[in-house]
Amino acid sequence: PEPKPKKTRETRNKNATKPSQLKETQAAVMTQTEKTVNHTVQIVAHVLKCLVLKWKDNGKNPLNYFKFVINPACFGSSIENMFHVSFLIKEGKAEISICPDSGEPLLQPVTKQQQTQTQDDSEDDVPKNQVVMSFSMLEWSARS
Repeated sequence: PEPKPKKTRETRNKNATKPSQLKETQAAVMTQTEKTVNHTVQIVAHVLKCLVLKWKDNGKNPLNYFKFVINPACFGSSIENMFHVSFLIKEGKAEISICPDSGEPLLQPVTKQQQTQTQDDSEDDVPKNQVVMSFSMLEWSARS
């Protein structure tokens, strides 16, 4: 009979990840996530302050949404602004309506009194609406 081929034995990698290292990594990732969430909360609060100031400067009239969020110098910054405004809307601190004349979206802050009223209404199962919007670089450059 022919001799059987010799099986090669797998050696353990000395640089393999150990369970103790996984715990450290997990803690580091959680810390980074917490920092990111905290940073986003700070930016959203800053955006709300800017919205309130612009709204007051505009005679407490709604602002054109695109004029508020678009940074003419940077597409990415414009997208980030939209992202942060979406948090304000989700949290009920700002609202969007449609201008009957132009059809453009209008943005305005929600007063504390309106927020309280909205919270009371939400207990009555008032449905919430969501909008998904696409916004390309071409549209950005046309509005910049």
